[in-house]
Amino acid sequence: MRLALAAAGILMTGHSEAGTLRCSFTEPFFTITWDSGTGQVVELSADVTDPDTGQPVPRTLSEHAKLSIPDPAGDRYRLILGDGKETILELKLTGLGDDGMSETQFPFEARRGTLDGGCDTAKYPAYEPYRLLQDLGVDP
Repeated sequence: MRLALAAAGILMTGHSEAGTLRCSFTEPFFTITWDSGTGQVVELSADVTDPDTGQPVPRTLSEHAKLSIPDPAGDRYRLILGDGKETILELKLTGLGDDGMSETQFPFEARRGTLDGGCDTAKYPAYEPYRLLQDLGVDP
């Protein structure tokens, strides 16, 4: 039930405060962010850097992306981030998202082409299961 409410809250950007979806991927290392208020999608990769500073250079993937549920009668937890021209991300709200490197768990599993990652939001952040258990006094 909580996952359904989270998905509904994220999709109702016209009726709620705008949020940002943050996605992390490894091999190669990059992040994608989507601003639900503007529709802008930005990719930041360690492979694309400014030659003078060595700092990563943001690349805008879309100015008008929207999040949708392609099969609301079937799988309400499968979402697509796209802009009408292309699918930017395929998402699944499972609570089992993984960036492929850390112990962090993300609310969303993410796929960009053949690459897997994990996504979260400020309201529903990623967490480390071991730290959660330690916070409860359990030493895993």
